[in-house]
Amino acid sequence: MANSPIHALQAIESAKITPGDRVLVLGGGGGMGTSLVQLAKTRGASFVATTCTDSALMASLGVDRNVDYMREQWDQVPEFLAKPFDVIIDCAEGLSAWKRACSSGVIKRGVHGGRFVAVVLTTWEITITQILHVFTFFVPVVCRLLGSAFTPLFRPRYKIHLGGPEKPEDLDAVFAEVQKGSLRPVVDVRSPHPFTTQGVRDAFNLLVQRKGHGKIVIQVAKSEK
Repeated sequence: MANSPIHALQAIESAKITPGDRVLVLGGGGGMGTSLVQLAKTRGASFVATTCTDSALMASLGVDRNVDYMREQWDQVPEFLAKPFDVIIDCAEGLSAWKRACSSGVIKRGVHGGRFVAVVLTTWEITITQILHVFTFFVPVVCRLLGSAFTPLFRPRYKIHLGGPEKPEDLDAVFAEVQKGSLRPVVDVRSPHPFTTQGVRDAFNLLVQRKGHGKIVIQVAKSEK
């Protein structure tokens, strides 16, 4: 609860979700995504959609419309195009999601309040082995930030969420939502994994392959009662 839900809360605040907003979470089945879809509702979002292969899980978290990305494309759903989103939070795709959102019209333009929050900035996997890679990674991101700020008539506002420090007040806010029953932790059904070489390898592979639904947990030791 001290990691993904806090980052989800910070992303929600960055998106400035207000009552009545229509919100799309790309990658709603992950550790952060499962918290995002619940917290968006607590902020008054009138409609929350997501992309995930586990539609039953998403429905149990209060999602109004899930898109199984193995079967349909989120930027081509007729009901989304007919009524564009106010906010898209991308936890799954990166640059391709930004391009698809801008070209499809699935999100409102910045002048009409559209906000795109990128948790994945370019691609899911980041490889930086040289100083030059830092610049080649961040310069396009900065260009997207500045470009969207100066062209709100044509595209949504682009924001990034890098994950700030976990402050005590953030943890208090998360546990307050848990106590109210509006936020519950989701653990992948294959967890906990044993704290063995194979157990850690299995957990890591689930993460890398992006097949976990909820938090992937390794049990380091059994609690003593």
